[in-house]
Amino acid sequence: MPFEFFGHRDRAALGPASASSDARALAPGPSSDAAGTAAFEAFTEEGRIVGRVPVADRLSDALNRRVPIPVYGALRGCLERPDLEPAPDLSEIDPYELVVVAAGPDSEADLLPERRAALRVRKTRYEVCCEVPGGMVCGTVHLHPGTVPADLLGHRPELFVAVTGADVRIGGLPPSDARLDVAFVNRTYLQGIVPLDQASVPLTRDPVPPTPGDAGTVEPS
Repeated sequence: MPFEFFGHRDRAALGPASASSDARALAPGPSSDAAGTAAFEAFTEEGRIVGRVPVADRLSDALNRRVPIPVYGALRGCLERPDLEPAPDLSEIDPYELVVVAAGPDSEADLLPERRAALRVRKTRYEVCCEVPGGMVCGTVHLHPGTVPADLLGHRPELFVAVTGADVRIGGLPPSDARLDVAFVNRTYLQGIVPLDQASVPLTRDPVPPTPGDAGTVEPS
């Protein structure tokens, strides 16, 4: 396999993030551990946005509702540089304008056990690279039985598809926060999707051997 997506522990060495960290400390809004919010980094065709959004259930649900989402402590930056600047004029994000949204463990609220069980369905794992304007997202998609990755290019009700263990490279840079290891790819901007073993991406670390019998898994819908 010519590619293995980055684990979040490896991203810290990929480039300077001190400017981003300094800007984040000055930005208004909830703190980094504010309850009921989730950290995100959104990539658009023109740049990227970092901040926090309210999460009542799951960030994926909020994105797929296709309505503007409030954002706190917003920062803006270019696709090609790690620097971020406070954006006090930015109070909400429009899901339609977002190519990829990177998120972390706090993108799911602490649901009651019965609610969490209702959201879990049997899915099949596929390791893929999703080609989007300016870069790609590589990782694992979890699809319903009978669905294959190529189906994501067709008409489906969900605007965003989740990629776990994600390596996001838009404009050549990963997300500024190494904990953002889940990506939501806007299918409107999805230009292609290929298996990892066919992707022309350089190897970044020793491949992790697959777990025997791991053809299916139970993942959130």
